[in-house]
Amino acid sequence: WDAARPSIPWQLRGMCLVLKPPGWEVDTEGDSGILHLSGFLQVALQPSQRAVAFRPDFSFGFVHRLDTPSSGLILTGTSFEGYACLEMQMYTYEIVREYYVLGRGAALCSQLDVCQHIFDGRASAQVSEHGRPARSHIRCVASSRGGPCVEDAAASEEE
Repeated sequence: WDAARPSIPWQLRGMCLVLKPPGWEVDTEGDSGILHLSGFLQVALQPSQRAVAFRPDFSFGFVHRLDTPSSGLILTGTSFEGYACLEMQMYTYEIVREYYVLGRGAALCSQLDVCQHIFDGRASAQVSEHGRPARSHIRCVASSRGGPCVEDAAASEEE
């Protein structure tokens, strides 16, 4: 895996996963002048797989975003059928996302569960009883020597 360039580790008919490295923007709209993931798709995909990648009105095929400084997997439609299928799954909560963050320094909690409804307004999202359900489970783990450690989901379930 080349940290400087995105890659496509998985493809199905009409959709793929794009591994987004830090510094690349999931450009669903507008132009920020940053490295655009849509530009990568427009070159990396076969001509028969990139009809959606040139369509800003379909978010270039992306069904969700990641902040530019972060890295991770992005679900992407490579056909209109695949894009519609991913969108339907996203909006009916059939897709579950997990985020892992590594940090350094003091952790003030060992576990925190945040469950709120988020309303997507025109300018920003805010907590509202009229919003979509959102849940975050934050777990802080520290090694016995005071440094950071990483624990996977399988190990967490065994506790």
